[in-house]
Amino acid sequence: MTAVDTPRGRAPVAQVAGGAALALAGGAAVALVAGDLVGSASPAAETVFTGLWVVGWVLVVWAVLVGGAAAVLLGRGLSRGRRPVLTETLLVVATVVVLAAVVVSHPVVGSGGGTG
Repeated sequence: MTAVDTPRGRAPVAQVAGGAALALAGGAAVALVAGDLVGSASPAAETVFTGLWVVGWVLVVWAVLVGGAAAVLLGRGLSRGRRPVLTETLLVVATVVVLAAVVVSHPVVGSGGGTG
């Protein structure tokens, strides 16, 4: 049996949720960085930037929700005396790190206004 397998042959729910949360957080990071690269020099670029900004923050919210659920599942397993699979823990920790980097580098309010 591998580290991913369970007795039923399925991955633990916390592991799947952690992977989904990390994918959402990564998508948010890509969308927000792509928006920064597009910039807002022209009206067309402004439309693309705004769309990417909205998509990025929607993905951040979903990553927080799914990551929170994964963390709760992980915590419930620990409280029941179950040892978590290493990948479950790493996925949740990686999600927190990516989300922290995204939120710090792309604040919702005050990003790019009036500095320089």
